[in-house]
Amino acid sequence: MMRPPGLLAALLLLTTMALPLRAAEDPGLYAGEAAVADTSDAQRDQAFDAALAQVLVKLSGDRNVGARPGVAEALAQAATLVQQYQYRQEGGAAGLRLQAHFDPAAVRRLAGSLRLGVWPGPRPPVLVLVRGPDGALLGEAQCAGLVQAGAARGLRFVFPAAGDAPDAAALTVGDEAALARVARGYRTGLVLTGSLGAGNAAWVLVGGGAPQRWQDAGPPAGLLANAGDATADRLIPRFAAAPGGSGGSATLWVSGIDAAADFAAMLAQLRQDPQVRGAMPLAAQGDGVLLQLRFDGDLAGVLNDFAADGRMLPTAAHPGADAALRWLR
Repeated sequence: MMRPPGLLAALLLLTTMALPLRAAEDPGLYAGEAAVADTSDAQRDQAFDAALAQVLVKLSGDRNVGARPGVAEALAQAATLVQQYQYRQEGGAAGLRLQAHFDPAAVRRLAGSLRLGVWPGPRPPVLVLVRGPDGALLGEAQCAGLVQAGAARGLRFVFPAAGDAPDAAALTVGDEAALARVARGYRTGLVLTGSLGAGNAAWVLVGGGAPQRWQDAGPPAGLLANAGDATADRLIPRFAAAPGGSGGSATLWVSGIDAAADFAAMLAQLRQDPQVRGAMPLAAQGDGVLLQLRFDGDLAGVLNDFAADGRMLPTAAHPGADAALRWLR
């Protein structure tokens, strides 16, 4: 367990050491594609508009973002935001498609001007634990509808290796050991568990708070695609930064820090978050440390980001702290 004497000085020293750079955003968040009849300028510009609309859906999570005020006018200027594009052939002469990649910074500025809430990247993946009617765990190929629906909304689903599936029941009740294993092995705190029946499904979404449960009915392929959209509907608005947020500062208590190595790992995790602008230790006691946190957006969104990464979970309030989290080793 950490001891106070001399500890704060050691922690302060750790904050001055080189830390990993923030992980790069998923370039797929800023890419879209559309069918074109030919390579004419008119077809190309229409495809740019459609591709940018896809990007705004991914960033905001809003499938109806095109109906928002000002979006149609902004899409008409899509060509000015394109970094690169290419054509690809799919399924014969009638299958020509244009793929466009947009400037991330320019798109974020556009989203801000349109007052769209955006979940900043990099986004952690969602671990999928879905069993079919026979009780067998389904793999990525069997869950194609889920994967495709998630990708259209800016979510990436990952699947456990054969014979290495985490305990879904333990995850849905918030077992810390099970959550820590997922965080270490899959670099996420987001887990979708599901059970498919004959024309019905039950789902549980785990991610830094009370599990969210829902049921659905219909054909198997539709159930999986619906689950991808339902997961996005629940996650993206929760993690999206409110438009126009100016950021701020708050005190954060993090417990579960038993050694300087834990603190270094926790600090590196903070450094990975795109909304964090600084973290300075103020005090240490027992297995906890009090930090002064500077951030963009709002505190609730930052705390949600931490929970999504899987290494820090909300815990009981601590005196003198605006928020309290527990580090999972």
